[in-house]
Amino acid sequence: MKIKEIKARAILNSKSIKTIEVEVTDKDNFKATASVGTGTSTGKYEVNAFPKKGINFTVNYFNNVLRNKLQNLTISNFDDLEKIERIFNAEDYTEKLEKLGGNIIVSTEFAILKALSKGNVWKVLNPKAKKLPTPLCNVIGGGHHAGINSPDIQEFLLLPQTKKFEEALWANVSLYHKLDKELTKRNFDGRKTIEGAYCPDMNNIEILNLLNKITEKFSKENKIDIGIGIDVAANSLWN
Repeated sequence: MKIKEIKARAILNSKSIKTIEVEVTDKDNFKATASVGTGTSTGKYEVNAFPKKGINFTVNYFNNVLRNKLQNLTISNFDDLEKIERIFNAEDYTEKLEKLGGNIIVSTEFAILKALSKGNVWKVLNPKAKKLPTPLCNVIGGGHHAGINSPDIQEFLLLPQTKKFEEALWANVSLYHKLDKELTKRNFDGRKTIEGAYCPDMNNIEILNLLNKITEKFSKENKIDIGIGIDVAANSLWN
């Protein structure tokens, strides 16, 4: 795939916060766009999503400087993305990408992968893939961004063990609503995190016991095993 045209623009993400979208056009005039969000919870080793000068600086720098270096490049496979990273690294060699931010790099590479695969990125990542990954469900949230009277652990997850994507999706949605009914019995005030996970005034053990109760019942009734996962976000538990 030869990059005929590439450009960046500022857009709003699902949280109505600015992020960057990159559009790639190949020699066959196939267009692909990609953008990545900015996490509310970030690890202390992550690179900067955007520079201190702001998103508009990165967009302008991309369109006025990097664009000329990226156009006419040929990308034939996943490993060829190293060409893209060498160009970015030559412009921003700081440890945490303070000059341009990491968001623009991921958006660029994802857009290129979509153009290379004509929209079927999985064919580039794993052409032998037989099924979709199992969707997880973030049902209860806590941690640093959930406010007072919330659990310490940032995310409590459901992991349906199914052979089909649609079965896992159905299980997640069903259990999400069952959990709502169980929390309502406990005088839950209806708070949710930005991802839509419930945010009850309960401790970690109480939540795990409740999830264990509803998933065991659901599994027996529907012959679907449901795992329980956690995303601790341990960096924000202690100073």
